[in-house]
Amino acid sequence: MESTTSELKVSLSTKDLVIYGVTFMIPVAPLAFYGSFLTPANGMVSLAYLVGMIAMLFTGFSYATMAGRYPFSGSVYTYVQQGTTAGLGFISGWGIVLDYLLIPTITYLITQSFGKSLIPGIPGWVWIVALVLFNTTINILGVNIVTKISWALIALQAFVLLAFVVGTVSALIHGTIHPNVVAFYNPAHFNFQGVLQATGIVIVSYLGFDAVSTLSEETENPYHSVGRAIILSIVSIGLLFVFITALAGFVAPDYQNLNPNMAFLGILDRVGGSWLVKLADITIILSFGFASGQEGQTAVSRILYAMGRDGVLPASLAKLHKRY
Repeated sequence: MESTTSELKVSLSTKDLVIYGVTFMIPVAPLAFYGSFLTPANGMVSLAYLVGMIAMLFTGFSYATMAGRYPFSGSVYTYVQQGTTAGLGFISGWGIVLDYLLIPTITYLITQSFGKSLIPGIPGWVWIVALVLFNTTINILGVNIVTKISWALIALQAFVLLAFVVGTVSALIHGTIHPNVVAFYNPAHFNFQGVLQATGIVIVSYLGFDAVSTLSEETENPYHSVGRAIILSIVSIGLLFVFITALAGFVAPDYQNLNPNMAFLGILDRVGGSWLVKLADITIILSFGFASGQEGQTAVSRILYAMGRDGVLPASLAKLHKRY
């Protein structure tokens, strides 16, 4: 592609960055992962999410500090390179590249799994190929298109979660379920080691906040906006995870009886019925496959761009298209 400029287009606000970070961390993630957390946490999933949020905030504040000092696209690659040596920066750059290759891989496999469950007739490889082609095309068109799709997918996820909240509140009002604290404290089976074990898995749901820092050169007022967006995205998604899983504890305090592979879908069926389960299926497919997959590609392309610009990878990676 022809290179006609050495700078990325500046167009993103703090609000856009927060939406980008939150979308990457996937608000409906508990719907897919909930069953994996129940057994090690003994039902105390909200506590595991809360501990995970607090732990991630330490890293988030570190990122925010470095983003204010070095507002460039390379994220942790740039921070380590500028703060220590070029060699350590190179190693860090490859480490974060592997991270952003792993995250879309995981999300594509989750999409494939839910996609085959929703439409058994479509082979799993078709889902993955379609996702890769679509996400690559969207990323070529530019970060503004990615941002617009992020807003649309956030709206869809918000609708599903709101429907779950409304269904849960309705069940509370009618007395078919009752408030409890099992998601935070289960006195019959309390084991903080188990909570920490679940937190080690829960942490995966917070990966992606650092992707905000890869958009520094495309952000208005990056010295303040990037750090603020990182912290806001961690806190907002963390509180949402805690709240949603606390309500799940209201609906299903008998968590041992849930199917681990479809635990949250079973909870949705209790409060909303089959239509909400189907909508949640579709939302999980779109959110994991398109939102997280797209933004993983967006983030890794900016890191490769920064490494190419610095000459530690082929310079062709730092070429910018005159339009996109």
